[in-house]
Amino acid sequence: MLERPAGLLVRARMWLRRLVVLTAVPPVSYLYAAVYRAHIWYAARRLSAIPGTRAIYVTRGAASNEVIYGVSDIDLMAIGEWPDGGQARVVKEMGRLAALSPIYDPTSTLQVHTPQSLRGMFEGDYFFQFRLDQARQCSRLVFGQDLLGALPSVPAMKLRGGYYMETRVWWMQFCTIAFGDGPACEDGVFCNSVAQKAVAAVLNMEAAMAGAEVEHSRLKSAEAGMKRLDAEEREIVERLQQCWRNRYLEYSGDAVNDALQVLLKCIEHIHTLLPAGDPFQPLPGKSLTIDAPPGEVFRSEAALAHARTAIDHAKRNWPGYRNAFLLPRSSFGGIDDLQLLIDIDPARPPDSDQIRALCRLPGSESLRQRVALYLLYPNGAYLLDRKTRLEFWHVLESPAANPEIFNLLSRPEYVADGEARVDVFYPWTLFAATVAANEMLLRQTAAAKAMAGGGAPNSLTMLRGVWRQLQLEVMKKSAATDTVYVPMTAGAILRGMRACGMPDLPILHELKEAYEQELEGKPSRALQLIPQAIALFSGSR
Repeated sequence: MLERPAGLLVRARMWLRRLVVLTAVPPVSYLYAAVYRAHIWYAARRLSAIPGTRAIYVTRGAASNEVIYGVSDIDLMAIGEWPDGGQARVVKEMGRLAALSPIYDPTSTLQVHTPQSLRGMFEGDYFFQFRLDQARQCSRLVFGQDLLGALPSVPAMKLRGGYYMETRVWWMQFCTIAFGDGPACEDGVFCNSVAQKAVAAVLNMEAAMAGAEVEHSRLKSAEAGMKRLDAEEREIVERLQQCWRNRYLEYSGDAVNDALQVLLKCIEHIHTLLPAGDPFQPLPGKSLTIDAPPGEVFRSEAALAHARTAIDHAKRNWPGYRNAFLLPRSSFGGIDDLQLLIDIDPARPPDSDQIRALCRLPGSESLRQRVALYLLYPNGAYLLDRKTRLEFWHVLESPAANPEIFNLLSRPEYVADGEARVDVFYPWTLFAATVAANEMLLRQTAAAKAMAGGGAPNSLTMLRGVWRQLQLEVMKKSAATDTVYVPMTAGAILRGMRACGMPDLPILHELKEAYEQELEGKPSRALQLIPQAIALFSGSR
């Protein structure tokens, strides 16, 4: 079968990068340094020419002295007060730069901010607080005023929330390359680099969670983290460090599999540390009710069959297999998402090949209903088969961050194989509440743009968005009372709305019927309901 042009382009870029890595030794490396400087100069020139641009930064790898030519991207951030259409023009120019040269990171299109949006993200979002604070200390200003330097310090009670979000980032990066497919997953240099970076970053966050200062050098953070590891794990980290010194060209062993073993142990330790302080401690005076009747949880026949196939595969091939749970998923993607948590003995985890085989079982790509695969440890769950960027919030789950999920593990009706966990109650936390509130704001902004654009979204995608937004609205309104109410089904959301005094509008029941029909692949009135649905989604009702 012939490869698509897009795939061929990705492979061509990967080969070009590999050629650069292979030849990045003096005197050729001096030429590459000049090429990177020229790229930065050109980007600054193009972006600063757009009226309203006030600051341009180079962030992360290319701004440090640990750059590896051919592996390190040029990450850009632009801040400005642009006239109408100006911000979109900057985003478009970022995209053009990435299309022009593989050295530019295409995700820079997400790093275009106004001073107001920058301050709002910094004040309210754990992820941006950490990343912007890091950028303030480690980025390089290449045009304009230092607007990052004007940001306040991160409040002490929010620091650990940022550390956990950064841990999620690196698990997401790692699992995508370790268990996914495509040209990048087949490139040894790229896999080695992600393995080394992920281990260094997670060791850094583990130390920070325990009270140490954040180290901005990957090499230094890994070296410091090795002291806490056993002899076998220290040897792995030392080999990963040597791999960095060899420009990721050589690794003695399987870097991905070795990194997996270190990451699982370190992140599990992070999960044990979370409840020790803010923002992961229980919200005072708040009880938690999870409305998740098993009979209301939508489970398509295809989804159930795929889950059973995955369970049977793990039982046959994973020595440490213990139990399996099929739960509803409190997901950005939609309330009909399911998650299959495969409980294993931490002393006998699967290796990367065994996980990869599970993730590549046939049938998952054709499912209308998402069944997300997780590795379940005593204190955390680890997503294995990430599908979209929207799963960032759910790549790691833990009792202190996702109590609505871990409280279901003690209910026998959600056991897919084996036994339920001991009945332990996990309370609602500030972290869980803040992440839900941040998603609400993000969804409302997206809905406003959808209304302005006037386009017709995919009907099932729209319905999923509406019901997720309503779920979050119920959680927010109930949080103002003594009991936080987390509804996990459409029926539970309607009950929650009535309990919170929200209007029981006829359109909600029409939307529920349309949602169920769409999930079953049947015709529905979803497209006719779109205008009112988007109004609900944007909070404008």
